[in-house]
Amino acid sequence: MTAPANSADWRPSPSFGILREMARTFGSVVSRTHKGVTRWGLRFRVDGDEYHSWSVPVGERRIRYSTRDLAEGVLDEIRSSIRHGIDPLAAISPYLNNSPLFRFERFWDEWTTRQRARTDAGQLHPTRVTWNESFTRLGYLDPILDVSVWDLGYGYMETLQTHLLDTCELSPKSTRHVLSDVRTCLRWLARRKGFPAAPDIPPTVVPRHIPKIPTVAEQRALLDAIPWGDRGYFLARGLLGVRDEEAARANLEDYRWGDNAAGDSWFIRAKGGQNRLLPVPGELAHWVRDHHRPGPCEAGTPLFANPNADLEKNPEGRWTPSSRRRVMLAAMRAIGKPKAWRPNEALRHCFGTRTAERLLTEGYGEHDAIRMVMSIMGHTSDVTSRRYVQLAVEVLRSAIT
Repeated sequence: MTAPANSADWRPSPSFGILREMARTFGSVVSRTHKGVTRWGLRFRVDGDEYHSWSVPVGERRIRYSTRDLAEGVLDEIRSSIRHGIDPLAAISPYLNNSPLFRFERFWDEWTTRQRARTDAGQLHPTRVTWNESFTRLGYLDPILDVSVWDLGYGYMETLQTHLLDTCELSPKSTRHVLSDVRTCLRWLARRKGFPAAPDIPPTVVPRHIPKIPTVAEQRALLDAIPWGDRGYFLARGLLGVRDEEAARANLEDYRWGDNAAGDSWFIRAKGGQNRLLPVPGELAHWVRDHHRPGPCEAGTPLFANPNADLEKNPEGRWTPSSRRRVMLAAMRAIGKPKAWRPNEALRHCFGTRTAERLLTEGYGEHDAIRMVMSIMGHTSDVTSRRYVQLAVEVLRSAIT
């Protein structure tokens, strides 16, 4: 463990002495003789399990410990790694001979378990974690489950990509997501346990999807077709561009009451820590004031409750994905356009595209439009905001043509 640069007052952390003592006594040199030939090796005990190493990796080959000095030199390197905070298992793993301890399947299961714990704590969306947990059951990761994490390189990622596209018949977009999640797991493994850096993943060409964005008049007709008592959640998505879960889990205590409806604002708790305070459009503010009273409220009261919710199964009365979809499909049928748009296209995507379109029409530059869309919609990357601006440019070009 080295001292940070320009830090004369550096002191070792409280764990430094523990690591130094553990490293000093970790492992031992052993030998065995067969037919008069002595072989040297290393023995380790980690978490009650014993491991042996009889050779050292050199490039793609392994060389036996021909002398005690060679074995002791390797042991010194391992102890030095432990003194610098490397996990003991990560420190010895390159020197073990085909140990099943380092199979990718074991670490994938550990990673998804930790992801599930984060989901239960409200830090991750449950849908994505549930999908990750299904990878092994569906056979998506079969080509790499038995492979040591030390051997997982770009070649195995190419093999996995081919397996997903050809054998599993996944779409290019789903294939890209699976490969990205595997890389995320390997990055976590490198940060947490000191294993090799995650390999690059081969690019997967995904055909560009241009969403079917309704016109302003079509979106207005769609919202008007939703009964007033149900409309709050959909107004939030269509007129303010919030994400589905942001609106579904919003609480009344996050709403900021103004002197009148024109002064209301909403503190939106978003994913990735991109929380934002936005002014509330007039129609949405009137809906909130029709259904809630200004002033103190009980913590956890839904801002947008589903009046038709089954309170036995859904005690809080929040909108669920299936109930939201039913209302949207009914509204599209009511205006004579059944299944014309996906819910996101008719609400959030429509808001983002029309906002970018209006900014460009008013003379804002593309860069400024991207930044404004990004701040309003809570994007963590300007790449996402750029798509709305590009789509708006295409809509304008189509109109001109």
